[in-house]
Amino acid sequence: MRNTFKLKLLASTVALSCILSMGTANATGGSFSGFTQDFADPAYWSGHFGHSGITGAIGSTFTDYIAIAFPDFGTAYAGAANVQVGIQPRTGLENVTINQFGLYDTTTSSLVANGISGGGVSSFTFMTEANHGYQLLIAGTKDLAGASYAGNISVSPVPEPETYAMLLVGLGLVGFMTSRRKVA
Repeated sequence: MRNTFKLKLLASTVALSCILSMGTANATGGSFSGFTQDFADPAYWSGHFGHSGITGAIGSTFTDYIAIAFPDFGTAYAGAANVQVGIQPRTGLENVTINQFGLYDTTTSSLVANGISGGGVSSFTFMTEANHGYQLLIAGTKDLAGASYAGNISVSPVPEPETYAMLLVGLGLVGFMTSRRKVA
């Protein structure tokens, strides 16, 4: 009698886990290319991210966390990110619907920026903190068989407050020297 109860409990647990797993797509293969510096504007950096093989049943949901390493972690950055899903060329249908797109601060465990979802396109702007870790968060629903998404992220460093203070002191010294020369 005890063995029958344990066997029924085990069978119902396996069945429940199979049912729950059917509604979730696999999106653990997202990648980030890393940032590259723009030769024309050295303060501007950009990188690409994406996932081209989201598996699972049509209509299933997925969540992808992609680690982002900013060029110099001792600096704060301001930037923008956008994501676009794959479009089927013949039907014009999106193969993924983006439900959430954001930047997650792993140091403070908080969402820094959240994207504006528009089905196949989503974007946001953000400001980072120096010496923090970050991940892109992409969540959505798989609409067609060949599910994929891709996007760009661009950043430029935010000057530290000391930089502004040095600029003001320098301007003050130039002004003082100019006024002193006029008196003499």
